[in-house]
Amino acid sequence: MTPAQLAWILSQIKFGEDLTPPGGVSVGDLRDYLNDIMARLTRLAFPE
Repeated sequence: MTPAQLAWILSQIKFGEDLTPPGGVSVGDLRDYLNDIMARLTRLAFPE
């Protein structure tokens, strides 16, 4: 699996506002974390 493929798979994950993540993490923080991972994978897939 390439970084681009993994980024695409992760982009398909959607978190509802009613989600209660474990460990006291907010839905917004979880989305930010996922977006950061996808951005890193995209940079790996398409280096300048």
